[in-house]
Amino acid sequence: MARAQLLEVVDVLAGVGAAGRFATRVVVDASRMWLSVKGAGRIGLPVSSVAAAALIRVAKPAKYGKGTQTLHDRRVRDTWVVARSLVTIDPPWREAEAELLAKIRDDLGLPETTTLRAELHVLLVYEHGQFFVPHQDSEKHDDMIGTLVTGVTSCRQSPKNPMHTSCLLDPFTVGIVWC
Repeated sequence: MARAQLLEVVDVLAGVGAAGRFATRVVVDASRMWLSVKGAGRIGLPVSSVAAAALIRVAKPAKYGKGTQTLHDRRVRDTWVVARSLVTIDPPWREAEAELLAKIRDDLGLPETTTLRAELHVLLVYEHGQFFVPHQDSEKHDDMIGTLVTGVTSCRQSPKNPMHTSCLLDPFTVGIVWC
């Protein structure tokens, strides 16, 4: 493309007003929200150390995709995955979902006529020190516009003092991620 044509494209693009943001973050009260996981029971929030252990018992080491391959390498992805078929999202999640998705739609600058829906792909459980290296999520459906990551807190008892419980607010250090 000639330089003059390229500058014309840049001028046109510069005049396009973007109504939204590339990413957004919404914080909701999850104290009444529960997940039911076959083999692990009903999981409340924040996730207790007992509940986290129950989730890990029904989980498998998470794999990752690279091109057309599905691989397992703990140097790339070290976390647990609970199959979607084992997870039931209790009604309070669904009740909060419509409001949450409307906020996300507005923050992203999508038209009010746009209806977003959240679909559970997997439930990930991260223990202390586990990780997934920076990556780009792959599309799961043709109409997918992004990944909704729901990070929740996790609480655990101190091994030195069982009367002391700490809640960690960083969902990527300890907690579950629903994506």
